Amino acid sequence: QAYRGLAIYSHSNPLIENCEFVDNYSGAYIDGVTFAELNNCLFAENYGLFYSTFELEGESFCLLRNCTIANNTNGGGSLLCRQISFAFLVNCIVANYGVPAESYSWSHYRYAACSLDYEIAEEENVMLNTDWNCQLAEDYSLEVGSPGIDTGLAEFEYQEDVGSFTLEYYDGISFNIENYNGLRPDRGYSESEIAAPLQSYFYVDEDNVCAGSPLQFQDYSTGDIIDLQWDFENDGIIDSNEQYPEHIYEEEGIYSVSLQVTDENGSELFLEADLITVTSQRVHNISQDIWHSEISQGMNYAEAGDTLIINPGIYQENLDFHGKPLYLRSLFAETGDESYIDSTIIEPLSRIIIDDEIDWFEIEGFSIRNCPEAVMWIRGGANGKISYCRFDNNGGYAATDGGVFYIKDGGDIEIDHCRLRENNYTYGEFINVVSDSQVKVSNTEISHNTGINCDSAINCGGSSFLQISGCTISDNEGWGIRPYNCELVLLNTIIYNCEDGAISDGNSTDYLIYNCDIEGFEDLSLYDHLANDEYGYVIETEPGFTDPEVFDYTLSDSSACINAGTAYFEYNGTIYLDLAENEYHDFAPDIGAYENYNVGIDEEGIIPVRMNMINYPNPFNPQTTILFSTPENMENAELSIYNIKGQRVKSFKIQNSKFKTQKVVWAGKDDSGREVSSGVYLARLQNKGRSISRRLLLLK
Repeated sequence: QAYRGLAIYSHSNPLIENCEFVDNYSGAYIDGVTFAELNNCLFAENYGLFYSTFELEGESFCLLRNCTIANNTNGGGSLLCRQISFAFLVNCIVANYGVPAESYSWSHYRYAACSLDYEIAEEENVMLNTDWNCQLAEDYSLEVGSPGIDTGLAEFEYQEDVGSFTLEYYDGISFNIENYNGLRPDRGYSESEIAAPLQSYFYVDEDNVCAGSPLQFQDYSTGDIIDLQWDFENDGIIDSNEQYPEHIYEEEGIYSVSLQVTDENGSELFLEADLITVTSQRVHNISQDIWHSEISQGMNYAEAGDTLIINPGIYQENLDFHGKPLYLRSLFAETGDESYIDSTIIEPLSRIIIDDEIDWFEIEGFSIRNCPEAVMWIRGGANGKISYCRFDNNGGYAATDGGVFYIKDGGDIEIDHCRLRENNYTYGEFINVVSDSQVKVSNTEISHNTGINCDSAINCGGSSFLQISGCTISDNEGWGIRPYNCELVLLNTIIYNCEDGAISDGNSTDYLIYNCDIEGFEDLSLYDHLANDEYGYVIETEPGFTDPEVFDYTLSDSSACINAGTAYFEYNGTIYLDLAENEYHDFAPDIGAYENYNVGIDEEGIIPVRMNMINYPNPFNPQTTILFSTPENMENAELSIYNIKGQRVKSFKIQNSKFKTQKVVWAGKDDSGREVSSGVYLARLQNKGRSISRRLLLLK
């Protein structure tokens, strides 16, 4: 009648065997233990209302083998894991009359060959059979005829990392039981000397497999067996006499399986009707050259660094990377055919989980829809890229996690050439970046996203870094962007027609805003706080979308955003953008997510539809290249450089040129050859009554 029958603390590595912990407030309390192994132990009749029978916390790691947890009435449940703890149960019995195991976020259970009297959640990754009714005697041993006799595992090995636990650090989980009665060890803490009755039973790891893939069967029959007969199609033809056979189904369909076992006195038959569903080959692990029927199945069996090619179809399942760096790609990645994006559809039953400091992952070429939670849940230092994905029509109760992307404690995350459209969540933002995450969003459309309590399309905070380049953020509820306590870089981006405005003025936010079209920019409260070197060439015009009413956010030929972007941007020694010429179509990148390809090219070069001017680098030191174009020939054009006081410091004459595109290099000197001081300058081009201006920033 102790307060706790067993208490272990402080990074110890105990081995506890053949012990009974009975009639205590709490059976066991394990806190901050590196690795605890408990073999053949009993936890029974513990009763504390505010305690659990077996509790782990403080990043503890525990293996329970052949233990029985029975007849306890603790108010905290049979098992309680919290604070990033992990419990692995093998050959165990839990019989507390339906009092379940409970866990907090970042804690985990795994089970193998256990008998449990409660239903285990799917995310706990139950392994092997976990059937109940082991028929315990009063002393918690196994009664005659108990299905727990001879149904344990004699050997076991598990190497897959779990949550934040790297099992390589623990040399994995493995054991080998040498002394037991019968064909196999019993379940529970007391090995029975009673012979198991003849009983036929088997288990299969997967009940959904693709044609042509091997399927492993496990025999769990009991008794003094002298013969096994497997019929994998239930067609009366014996396919195998092995104890643990492997079988390959070549044709799609639903199959029943039977196993008949025989001893010297007779035989027993076990039939599982409609057990195996065989589907077409849909998921190809090209690293191992094996096929799977589902994405989650392929991810579970994949090794770190494997690439999975996903064929067209609708995949309704839960996806968890389990800490493994993997590459998920539709056939778009191999062909460039965008029809594969629309035809390769993931409908997550819950969020897609990516965590545990993954070195690098990639997801490319999918339509992801109808997810009731935050679709992409990225955390724990994971690094990776999501590209050419369409996140449309997701919706539900996202709480504070955000809508489509919830990125917390993320490593380097890239979101490129994606689309977030018509998502609807009760709370949260559609890209939510928090807690020191480093995120770049490029060439992405974010439009028509709504929610009853939607604060913004994009949220960034918690000392995070967010760079948005070449994006279109339009027609969303709330703010376009809501930053606070972060670093925000905006380049070549349109923010237009968001309900509360383009950008809210966030506390403790460092801004860099260049070559953007931002609605009402100079009327935003943040504008009054921006230094001269924190923004440049921001226009405030209607973007000229082709037809936003039908979600066409390409630029019409008359849009002022065409050729108004920059291919290169450097600030204080950091290069934020450096586009190759093949990454944009024209004189310069367009502002927004989509390039306009209607500008013609002749033998004289690009024919611009309006006056344009860009410079690179900007900011610059010691020189910058200024490129400009006009619809007409430049007969007596002039490019002038003015200082912040409006005084002209340098001029360039362009006369009788048949070319409509020109460039000059300004070395930061005035007309007298003297170096000018650091600061903001204005470049102004005049030609045939037209003019255009651009801000230049010289930093020394």
